[in-house]
Parts: sequence; C-alpha cells; structure tokens
Amino acid sequence: MTEYPADIKQTYTGEEMKKMTVAKLRSLARELKITNMTPQEIRFAKKQDLIDAILKFTGEKR
Repeated sequence: MTEYPADIKQTYTGEEMKKMTVAKLRSLARELKITNMTPQEIRFAKKQDLIDAILKFTGEKR
C-alpha cells in the first residue's frame, strides 16, 4: 500500500479532479510524489493526463 505524505488528508475521485484547475492537479501530483510521471511530464501534462496518472498512482478507478 502506498503511503501518502501526512499533509495529504484526502484522496480525490476522478469527478472531483475534473472540477480542479490544471495548476491544482499539478500541485496535487507533486504533493503525492507520483512515480508514474517525471517532474517535466507533470509540468507540461494536460488535465486528463494528470487525472489518469493520479488515479493510476493511487489505485483508484475512473
């Protein structure tokens, strides 16, 4: 099981993430320290790519 940093108290659903801005999703990806995207990929990723990567990393389903 993946351990998240202590300041990440909530995991978001795909629907919740769709309502977030791309900047917020990028911040979330960095805070979670997702391993399936490099920092450069996070920086230039589109919204759906970020959502997919975060869901994949956290093990959630779309």
